[in-house]
Amino acid sequence: MSTILKPFLLNILKPLQRVKSHLKRQIRFCKTHRIWALQPPELVSYVEGLESQLKDIERSFVTLVKWRITVLRDNQVGYFSFPIITDILRRRVTSSREDFHQAQTSNFKISKNFSCGKLQLLNLEYNQLEGSIPDDLCRLAALFQLDLGSNKLSGFVPASFGNLTNLRSLHLGSNQITSIPSTLLNLKDILYLNLSSNFFTGPLPLEIGNLKVLIKIDLSMNNFSGVIPITIGYLKDLQYLFLEYNRLQGSIPDSIGDLINLKSLDLSNNNLSGIIPISLEKLLDLKDINVSFNKLEGEIPREGSFRNFLAESFKGNELLCGMPNLQVPPCRTRIHHTSRKNGLLIGIVLPLSTIFIMVVILLILRYRKRGKPLPNDANMPPIAN
Repeated sequence: MSTILKPFLLNILKPLQRVKSHLKRQIRFCKTHRIWALQPPELVSYVEGLESQLKDIERSFVTLVKWRITVLRDNQVGYFSFPIITDILRRRVTSSREDFHQAQTSNFKISKNFSCGKLQLLNLEYNQLEGSIPDDLCRLAALFQLDLGSNKLSGFVPASFGNLTNLRSLHLGSNQITSIPSTLLNLKDILYLNLSSNFFTGPLPLEIGNLKVLIKIDLSMNNFSGVIPITIGYLKDLQYLFLEYNRLQGSIPDSIGDLINLKSLDLSNNNLSGIIPISLEKLLDLKDINVSFNKLEGEIPREGSFRNFLAESFKGNELLCGMPNLQVPPCRTRIHHTSRKNGLLIGIVLPLSTIFIMVVILLILRYRKRGKPLPNDANMPPIAN
């Protein structure tokens, strides 16, 4: 048991025990004096709920031991997380507030003096942490997973985060952060990146293609604008790509068809235009796609995983056409998906055809010139015998 966490949890546990004992005494008194009927029926269920909370907290001590959370005397941490503190702080106990005020975290901020050189896992999600992310977190060189999601953090992500070369999972979603440093894209070994539901703006950087081993990236519910960079096709191991609810424009890049391991793609609620690339038919592992509520047009691809997708994946695009089961109008022609082939035909076949025709014409002219008939014999003088 952590020498830091145990006193903290005990301070929460004791008030609960006092309230529980007080209510139990009250219930026994009511039953003994046969005035139980005068008590509100909600009292029993309230006590039962309180007992359930108490058991949850008691079980939390077992959980903490199971998670191998240990704090050494020299403050060098091997594994460290707050799975149960998170659960406790999410509870809203409305009675006996004086006893539970220690569980409130509205004024709690990340300490700038926080330092544990061997820390590998830090989970502070679902609290009410506020203020900016301290630079001192970047001194945790061994950090493998950092989860600060669902708080009230604001400002910018420190540029020194790019030095956390051991980081494999970064979750900063559901905060009020406004800026991402370019150095964050130096984390070439990161596997999971969640920056969703913040206040990020501007274009997606081309350098996103540097994160070549990325498995999941969630940039949804921000204010990103501009086009989706074609370099996103470099992420060959990517399985989950979430860019919904932004202000992205332009076409869906063909390079997304190179993400051969992609399982889920969400580009909905943007301002994307043009066609759905036929290259996406190559994504045979794609189980879920959502491009709804954009400005897409042309025929919806029919092959590959597109055979299994439903109308909800494409709704809100008035100019799309395709199969009746997708609840879109039928396509008059298949111009959109053959435009590239037609371009090749026009660019190659047409010039060759022109040259061929010119050669044939020249040969015909030369043949006619050589085969010109002799003058008529009737106009020539007779030959003497």
